[in-house]
Amino acid sequence: MARQTRETDVGFFVGLGIVVLLLLAALPLVLRFDAANDRQRSMFLDVERLAELQTDHLKANGTAVPADLGPGESILVGGQTFTTSPGTTLQVTASEGGYCIQASNEHGDSTRPRCGDEETTRR
Repeated sequence: MARQTRETDVGFFVGLGIVVLLLLAALPLVLRFDAANDRQRSMFLDVERLAELQTDHLKANGTAVPADLGPGESILVGGQTFTTSPGTTLQVTASEGGYCIQASNEHGDSTRPRCGDEETTRR
């Protein structure tokens, strides 16, 4: 009976060791993914904030404000100043009754176009 318990304990610890090694092996991948998300965060936040301003301006004035902004540049939209984050570039294209915003950063990352019109609701 003691021998069977000892074999079970060894099997348990071998299995546990394998699980720990797999988790440690996956750690660099998780850290790389997290770093990519961190460097993209300001880009997505800029698109979200500018989309809110463009939607409000579009609803009030019937047009969006086109722009091509580099890092740290500002634009006045609906009476509010918007400044891009360091390392973020934004392009706003205005069309009749709508707009599209796309961002990129110095790492080569970019967003898909975020488009809105007079029917767009704020998130």
